[in-house]
Amino acid sequence: TNTAGTPIHIDSGSAGIASSPTGIAITACASHPLTDVPAWIEPAVAWAWCGGYLTGYPGNLFKPDDDMTRAQVARLLYRLAGSPDVSGLPDHELTDVPAWVDDAVTWLVANSYATGYPDDTFRPDNPISRGQVTRMLFRTEGSPPGAPPHPFGDVPAWLTASVDWIVDPANVPPYATGYPDTTYRPDNDITRAQITRMTCRIDGTATC
Repeated sequence: TNTAGTPIHIDSGSAGIASSPTGIAITACASHPLTDVPAWIEPAVAWAWCGGYLTGYPGNLFKPDDDMTRAQVARLLYRLAGSPDVSGLPDHELTDVPAWVDDAVTWLVANSYATGYPDDTFRPDNPISRGQVTRMLFRTEGSPPGAPPHPFGDVPAWLTASVDWIVDPANVPPYATGYPDTTYRPDNDITRAQITRMTCRIDGTATC
């Protein structure tokens, strides 16, 4: 069962990612106090807020159009997985991982959901692209096989299976979509709004 702290504090020190939630069940949390959430993302933000997966910024802002960083996505995915115990996992051996995201990076790297760079860095403050997030989500969900081919003309081979899965119309609604010009734009930085709706749809416990 998902849980939510009420209220969940706004954690400006870790750039909008929630601290450990405790308390009432998610079904008892109906909304959030954020004032800049557009209607198309409202149900997903309520889900993320109530689940303790993401919070806002000072001033009751969500900043839906801001890019997500690698560190923010790492901790979001770690929390969606239930913040597993990492004490028995090997060290990630990356040299630039801050303490607040160390467990999340340990979990990601040990399970091959993500990797660092050849210079032994994770580059936690770098923006993260739609393609990178798509592959992370595909891997954290167990790399499900069998999705039909996607229609996009700009998806590299290393990302094909991940995009097939994330836009599969058998999932109603699909976890993600492309653009009207039949592109996926995998190199575009992903925004807070986009990843919030993707992860809400994948979770499946709310209508997003």
